[in-house]
Amino acid sequence: MREFLVLVSLDVRATQARADPRFCAARWSAHLALVPEFNGATKRFGLGRRPSHSDQQCRSVPAPSPSDPGSTIGRAEQSTTDRAILSSVLAKSLRDRATAGERSRETILQAAAQLATVEGLDGLSIGRLATEVGMSKSGLYAHFRSKLELQLATIATAHDMFQREVIEPGLAVPPGTARIVALCDGYLSSIERGVFRGGCFMCSVAAEMNSRPGPVRDRISEFAAGWLQTIEAAVREAQSRDEIAPEIDPTQLAFETNALLVAANLAFPLFADRTILERAQLGVRDRLRTAARRPAEDAGAMPPSFGDRFLDRA
Repeated sequence: MREFLVLVSLDVRATQARADPRFCAARWSAHLALVPEFNGATKRFGLGRRPSHSDQQCRSVPAPSPSDPGSTIGRAEQSTTDRAILSSVLAKSLRDRATAGERSRETILQAAAQLATVEGLDGLSIGRLATEVGMSKSGLYAHFRSKLELQLATIATAHDMFQREVIEPGLAVPPGTARIVALCDGYLSSIERGVFRGGCFMCSVAAEMNSRPGPVRDRISEFAAGWLQTIEAAVREAQSRDEIAPEIDPTQLAFETNALLVAANLAFPLFADRTILERAQLGVRDRLRTAARRPAEDAGAMPPSFGDRFLDRA
């Protein structure tokens, strides 16, 4: 390893020698003499070339430094320069490798999120995912130490995708019923556009994991609860602007609108019929119109609910 690092430094110095006519062959030879590993390194790697013959012409050009490269001061200067160059080269190499590793991990997790909506989180084996992304198993093991770690990271990636595709555009709309509509339309649009291969990620993995206690189900529960809370917060904002009647329960209204979205998510992949998404849009808007009316403004008394009729019979 030390020999390889020495060659990195020497290669950089050789480039400088060829570019700077003041760096003559004599100084280059003196520089190599200060590096005892040079001979062994060149034999091992077949690298480390000296400056070309044209560098001999620079013998008459005075060196920019007053220090003799063969002196103690000259050796110190060369050593300091080499260390600085080597440090810069190694730092850049480490940054490049870290960036490439992050990109590779992100690619793996996006593929895992897509695969989970089709084959389930339990189907995310290292071998299956390696085949999906075209990597070796050892390459995946370098990113994830266990299947649980892979599953949790996949849920986090899917959450970020949902946040970017649905929640952020919806929250960009001014508060009120328009924001509720935007959030719901964004959800339906993500289904139609195939943001996830098998439909809504939350619905897919919740159906798989709802009877399996553990950290995976807990993370899915947090994901789903966060979505419902986003709709509920939008309902409360609409109430504060007098766009939804104050007697409406925000939690209930959020549940009902989300139920329409979940129904559309289940039916659309099965029937491949866009009118299913349109029905869900119509249902959300109709429910919001109903929630905006005051009881006193209704044309007549509301019909008794199923529960009321059941109690009357009793």
